[in-house]
Amino acid sequence: MINIYQSLTSVYIVVVHELQNYFLKHLVTQLGRESTTIWPKKSFFEDSRKFEKELDMLEGKGMVKETDMPVKMQVQAMACASQALDIYDVLDCISIAGHIKKEFDKMYGGGWQCVVGSNFGCFFSHTEGTFIYFALESLNFLIFKGASS
Repeated sequence: MINIYQSLTSVYIVVVHELQNYFLKHLVTQLGRESTTIWPKKSFFEDSRKFEKELDMLEGKGMVKETDMPVKMQVQAMACASQALDIYDVLDCISIAGHIKKEFDKMYGGGWQCVVGSNFGCFFSHTEGTFIYFALESLNFLIFKGASS
């Protein structure tokens, strides 16, 4: 019985590894293609839908609800949110939002805003190409760079 369990565990690890490799190869292809396109473009939205499905398949928990961010930024936003959820308690939305804001300020300069929670409303202006609203685990994330007046 132990040998069967060990064999199944080994197969599972190989399958997970292959899925990760496939996802990363496809993501690099998407990022390379996206960086040379003019915004917005119909294929971007098709690529975003494909990205959502792949991320959902890999993680089983993430979904982009609305965005005008390039795919590379979307990936960084979701990775940063996932990292924050690993560091902080899921109920500590202020620390999670602070972590994401600081990371985006470091990567893309100041002026980023982040709202995290399970139920909130908002109304804001943002710089074009810097907005994402997504769900991850039980929380919703809103990240954007404020528009200059």
